[in-house]
Amino acid sequence: MSTQIKISITKRRTSEVLAIAAMILLAVDIADTFIAQGEYGFLQLTDQQRGPLVGIPSMILFFISCNRI
Repeated sequence: MSTQIKISITKRRTSEVLAIAAMILLAVDIADTFIAQGEYGFLQLTDQQRGPLVGIPSMILFFISCNRI
């Protein structure tokens, strides 16, 4: 394989890994939100803490994964 193809495959795999990590983080956030119902979920975070600590990093990972393609 040429170097350019190897780099393209590596970028694609990196992008896929970042997107999967973002989806897992988002799924954990959603599950914790449903379990919490206004109280503490299994992450022991309030609604105000959960957004910046779990929601924003998942969005950042999605944006990074889109830019890696």
